[in-house]
Amino acid sequence: MTTSYIDTRPEHLTSHRTSWFFTRWVDELFLVRDPAYNLGVWNRAVSPALESFVTAKLSLHAVKQQIVWRPGDDVSSLLPDALRTGEHLEFLRDVERLATVCQAISQTDQLTIKLETVRSNLCERFHVDQVPWRMVCTYAGPGTEWLDDADVDRSRLGPGSGGLPDELSGLLRSGAVIHHMERYAVGLMKGARWPGQPGRGLVHRSPPIRGTDLTRVLLKMEPASR
Repeated sequence: MTTSYIDTRPEHLTSHRTSWFFTRWVDELFLVRDPAYNLGVWNRAVSPALESFVTAKLSLHAVKQQIVWRPGDDVSSLLPDALRTGEHLEFLRDVERLATVCQAISQTDQLTIKLETVRSNLCERFHVDQVPWRMVCTYAGPGTEWLDDADVDRSRLGPGSGGLPDELSGLLRSGAVIHHMERYAVGLMKGARWPGQPGRGLVHRSPPIRGTDLTRVLLKMEPASR
């Protein structure tokens, strides 16, 4: 994948914070490799054909598929046969584009790609993924929520919460803001195993949707286990 030159000054980004950034340009996702960041979010527009397929087809089916991908591989097995109606091709092209971007940024030989429709809470507590990195994109429903480094007391993660809810355990510092990704946004999150940055993985959670009529369509990519 060829990457064009980008201006790496923070003011060139759509939005820049202490540990994360928004951008309108896919090339700028490469900035997430900088030790200053543990999250890059590409806010993007998608084609009407893709949006139509997600709304009218994909979000109405129960899907839970996983594949291992290498550059050049076909991704059509992510979708069940019932969804391979011709309208699905734009979605598959989008998955391939995102896989190519993730592979180029991470220099990972092979990826695990997961597609799932979700109607309950997945990871309702704030946490850090135990992987080098993970890409998330929500095609339908509310997107992943996260906290800025400055808003988190990491000693309160997991057992450090003392069994209390995140909002009561002291995990969230005074004035903390819970951010969320927009529909179709591509978030590249560093995990606990990102090289050279122990203890800096992104603190995030799934949005709480239990007890609502909401459905999420979630695409995830990460390094394949060896």
